[in-house]
Amino acid sequence: MCWYRLYLELARLGRVCGRFSIAMTEFFNIGCRPATPMPPPPSDYRLCMDRTRASLAALAPADGTYSWQVDDPWIRLTSEVLLSRTRRTVVTRVFPKFIENWPTPTELASASAERVWDIIRPTGFRRRVDQLIAIGAAVDARSEVPRRREDLLELPGVGEYVADAVRLVAFDGDRMPLDMNVDRVVSRIAGTAATRIGRSPYDNDVLVDASHELMRGSLTQRRTVFTGTLELSAMTCRPNPICGACPLSSICDFSLAAHRGEIHSSDGDGE
Repeated sequence: MCWYRLYLELARLGRVCGRFSIAMTEFFNIGCRPATPMPPPPSDYRLCMDRTRASLAALAPADGTYSWQVDDPWIRLTSEVLLSRTRRTVVTRVFPKFIENWPTPTELASASAERVWDIIRPTGFRRRVDQLIAIGAAVDARSEVPRRREDLLELPGVGEYVADAVRLVAFDGDRMPLDMNVDRVVSRIAGTAATRIGRSPYDNDVLVDASHELMRGSLTQRRTVFTGTLELSAMTCRPNPICGACPLSSICDFSLAAHRGEIHSSDGDGE
């Protein structure tokens, strides 16, 4: 077991038992033999997580790279809805015209469904038309985009990922938004099992623990770690990863295993 997984498992057991020392005792009772070397101390884990955090933050796109990178909760909310399960290259083409037509919730609430579809058609999700118009009406009724997670989750069609993303990029959220892209990157770096198909990443306790570690730091740091993670998922940490070109290859458990020949990874262009 790699020490990333060891530490995360100990942390998980520690929360359940109430004390880290109890988790340590429990872990060695159920899995280790006397000859098993002691894991690196938490300070080593923290050091590696610090390196991971800094490496991800360095990949964050510069301000202004995308049209939705502004301090406007309405722009952030609508862009996150459009970005869900859609390539950024597509939303980059669609969003400027979308927000030019409906810069406020009031205007979107009264929009024609056919007009909205004409603009967001490249995203391929017709059902988003009704969702976006309903979100416009809901936010207009509230007079503002809600700040609280539970209130965001009450908006039509808004799930945990979008709610956490809006809170992080538009307000002062401290949770890592978890979708399949974040799941893939974090689970590979930490050497943990990715969330099984059909389950929510939010139900993967080890993934949640690792993401909490990455979210340590200031609001600016948390935002850059998140956006850097998304950049990495698009650049090299794809479903078929390009470990040979990954800037985190020296500290990624998956990449190190691929280097040892234990698993397959692409060294060139991949999809």
